[in-house]
Amino acid sequence: MSLFQLKEKWNTLVGDKEEFDSSSVWVGNIDNSNPPTDKIVIGSFQGFLRIFLPAFRSYKVDDLLLERNLQSAIYQVSAIDSGFPTGTGGEVLHLGVLQARKLSAYLVSEEKTGLNLKTVYEIPLKRNAFNFCIGKFGGNAKDLICIQSVDGYLQFNDSNTVLFGVSLPDFMLPGCICYNSSMDSLVVANGAMELEMHSFGSLGSFANSSPNDHKRLNPEVAVVGETILDLRHLTNLSKPGKGGELLVLTLQHVLVYDDSLFLISQHRLDYTPTCMQVYACFEKRSSQTLMGGAAETLEKWLLLASNTKHLFVYKGVGTVWASQWNNVLIYINTINVGNTKGMIVALSDEGNLAVTYLGTQASSHLVPLAHQKVISYEKIQQDTARLREMIEQKEKDTSQGLVKEGGKGALGVRLQILNCGETTEYVEDVNNVLARGIEGGILEATARLILSIDSKKERLLKNVSINLVPPMGVYLEQTYFSFSSVKAETPLIIPIALRGYNNVFPNGRQIYIYSTYQMVGTNAFRTCCETSTLPLALFLIPISSPKQLKDAPFKITIAVANEAPSLAKLFNELSQYNQVYSDIISSSSGLIAFKYHNGFEVGVLLAKSGGKYRIQAAKFEALWFALRILNDLLKDRTLLHNLR
Repeated sequence: MSLFQLKEKWNTLVGDKEEFDSSSVWVGNIDNSNPPTDKIVIGSFQGFLRIFLPAFRSYKVDDLLLERNLQSAIYQVSAIDSGFPTGTGGEVLHLGVLQARKLSAYLVSEEKTGLNLKTVYEIPLKRNAFNFCIGKFGGNAKDLICIQSVDGYLQFNDSNTVLFGVSLPDFMLPGCICYNSSMDSLVVANGAMELEMHSFGSLGSFANSSPNDHKRLNPEVAVVGETILDLRHLTNLSKPGKGGELLVLTLQHVLVYDDSLFLISQHRLDYTPTCMQVYACFEKRSSQTLMGGAAETLEKWLLLASNTKHLFVYKGVGTVWASQWNNVLIYINTINVGNTKGMIVALSDEGNLAVTYLGTQASSHLVPLAHQKVISYEKIQQDTARLREMIEQKEKDTSQGLVKEGGKGALGVRLQILNCGETTEYVEDVNNVLARGIEGGILEATARLILSIDSKKERLLKNVSINLVPPMGVYLEQTYFSFSSVKAETPLIIPIALRGYNNVFPNGRQIYIYSTYQMVGTNAFRTCCETSTLPLALFLIPISSPKQLKDAPFKITIAVANEAPSLAKLFNELSQYNQVYSDIISSSSGLIAFKYHNGFEVGVLLAKSGGKYRIQAAKFEALWFALRILNDLLKDRTLLHNLR
């Protein structure tokens, strides 16, 4: 645990229960003021953009320089180099704000009443955005913008001009992206927990090629094997232009790669990190470590925040400092406040924004040292042996207590289907959720559940309970039954009625029947699971004139090894419940169509040459149940050969 706690110099609560992440904050001289003064830019998922100017005192209303409601969620804020020079020798910065369907660039300028926000340009997006990065792609003098959408489409822009767009192959989930200035490449963290590095030239060439060229993207790939939380490219501070490093933060490691994605070092963390920041500082070195006498070198240090409310400072793989904070931090950075450099900006998951420094006040959250116990290995062995005996005895007592599915138990459970069709009795359906048949009546399958004792040794079973679990799309008024006893001489018969829903796709025809009972002799409880197949007429209605199957876009073909039986033979089960069904089934030759209770249609076709069936539908989700039914019917005849 840390011995020290962060010292707070300035803080405020941003918004009212607003949400942020590590891409919601940017720190710098966003209004191009002279002399340069760092500000804190924050955008929330509730759509509010704010700019703060912190100071070494308590928060005042004047510290909020700008607050603007942009009407939709802000995904990321960052500064964009416009390429136009300023009077101080730098270049004018624009504020880039990414929202779901656009990226806006604003010029932030100072006025008497505060800061003013002026729209320079907007980039409309045809796809939902995820994040963006900037860089001098292709050796440009100003920043180009790369916007990544949630479906893996990369769009490159020069201001509001679209240069080109590329869809990443084998894309699963969007992740972090950054610009590798040393290699003029884009580094992407993909959903397979890998790093991909695409050169800017290859992306442009691929985007401008035609499909007939058969070009493929061949990025450099490094397997990380963990979820990537953050990604940064670091240039060589002491020798600019001499290459750099790629810093990767994962759930358990800090990894460093060179510009060719070769792993240089890795450091395992004892905690789960939440965010990171790299900052540079001058370090004095004596003549013992630096040839030629004392000098100052520019070093890279790493700030890491953890879910344990700690902030760590690393130099290389060594921990230089550790401090504690009151909240879990989602963003950290360094900021210059007045003439003081190296202050820390911290934003918590609850919206607490603070400017702090690494104080030396003792933390009040110290954990006392536990008293060390003398370990007796003999006592541990004795306790282990005693527990093993207790477990074995318990398993022996209950070894007969569970009968697996398909196992033979003392209680016999059988579901007998009596009829399936439109009921003539009154059924209350105020909300109109039950399925109707061809004539408008409510579809109902009447059945009876028969409970009997199958064991010759047992004549009586106590505390019998039955639980019925129907498939999706089937309604049962009562699913649980309990009886004090079941006798061998008089089996129990339970009448039940199964009805279909008119707005739910079925997931199968199997109804699961779970039974629990108690043996009289041993008082041991047993459980059994039986399954029964429900009538097909409860789920599908044959139709003679389908309306949705003409030019249906979704199709699946099943091939059988031997001669394929006719559709009338396969679906003969439907003929026994209704004369209209029987006429439609018997008249079908090469095509039979069904309608689900929610109105979707599906058709089954038999190839004229035989040996193949085709299932087609206008809706993709309508294929699955028909495919499963046809698969089961063919398996019953041992004809299924291949599914493609």
